[in-house]
Amino acid sequence: MVGILITIVFITGYLAIVMEHKIRVNKAATALVAGSLAWTIFIVLTTEKEKVTENIGTHMADTLYPTDHFFWEFLAYATRGSILIIGSASGVVAMGMERITFFWFLRRISLLALSGYLAGAFTYILMF
Repeated sequence: MVGILITIVFITGYLAIVMEHKIRVNKAATALVAGSLAWTIFIVLTTEKEKVTENIGTHMADTLYPTDHFFWEFLAYATRGSILIIGSASGVVAMGMERITFFWFLRRISLLALSGYLAGAFTYILMF
């Protein structure tokens, strides 16, 4: 239940950032409101039992793999960047400074970013 509510807030916040010019809202304000609301929902509505089960994947992986295992290094690679410009704070800042729209970036840059990301992932897997 909590995960669904947080996901709805997250997606709504991203849509507000993407549609910034049409609905005339500030990206930074939208990100702050969505983030604050998501954390408030999590803190207020979760119980101790849910806080443990929310991180069950990390707990299981922690027991299955030692800390210097390939799994953790590849996980760090897989989560360090974003193919979409709105996936990072620096991307949102770049959108504001350079007047880049989400759809412009999606059409012209995201395929290049995806190919670079996949080439890096493939190279990393080949190294091990």
